[in-house]
Amino acid sequence: MLVMNGGKLPQGGSLIEALMALFVLSVGLLGVAAMQLTAMQSNHVALQHSLATIMAADANERLWAALGAANGQCPSGSDVERDWLEHWAGSLPLVEQASTIEKTGTCTYSITVSWHDDRFDLPRKTSSLSYPARLPGRHAR
Repeated sequence: MLVMNGGKLPQGGSLIEALMALFVLSVGLLGVAAMQLTAMQSNHVALQHSLATIMAADANERLWAALGAANGQCPSGSDVERDWLEHWAGSLPLVEQASTIEKTGTCTYSITVSWHDDRFDLPRKTSSLSYPARLPGRHAR
C-alpha cells in the first residue's frame, strides 16, 4: 500500500514494478524457447529412428525375397546387404558401413542399422538399431 507524503506519490515505484515484470516475462520466454529446442531435437531423433526402422524392415523384406529366389534355402546376409546398403545410402546422415545383415543361426538374422549425426550436441553421436529376423527356410546343403 502506498503512503502519501504530503499529498505526493512516491517517485519511481511504477518503473521498478515494470522492470520486474519485464524480467519475469523474459525468464519465462527463455524457458519456452529452451523447451522448443528440446522438442525439435527429440523430433529429429524420432525421425531418424523411424527411418532406421523402415530400413531394417526393408532388409527383412529383401531377405524374404532372396529366400523365395533360392527355393526356400536360407540366403546369406552378405548377398542381400550389399544391395540394401546401396539402396539406402544417403537416407540417414552418414549411414555407416557398420550397418549389417548378419546370419546368426538357422535362417535367423540380426539386422543392424547404424548412423552418425552431429547436427545437435547430443551425448551420443552414433546411434544404432538392432532388428531380429527369422525366415522359415532350410539350410543350404
